[in-house]
Amino acid sequence: MVLPAILDLPAAAPLLKDCQAALARGEGLVIDAAQVGKVTTPCLQVLASAKRAFAITGGPAMQFSAVSPAFAEAARGLKLDGLLEIEKDIA
Repeated sequence: MVLPAILDLPAAAPLLKDCQAALARGEGLVIDAAQVGKVTTPCLQVLASAKRAFAITGGPAMQFSAVSPAFAEAARGLKLDGLLEIEKDIA
């Protein structure tokens, strides 16, 4: 899944739907956040919740293939960088 440049409140519901669909299919989810220039708390909350849901199922994982510096900074600001496991993936 390639994330858009702006992950704001209107993007949270579609993001949640996409994550839930991948989880329901029992598929892993690889997220490319390299182009994200702005991300708000609701979208980071969705991604953190999805990451935990994937981990709980014990099936395929959710991971990031790349993240932008803006995405990493926002995640660090909310102390979600560890949960999302993004430090190693900064683009």
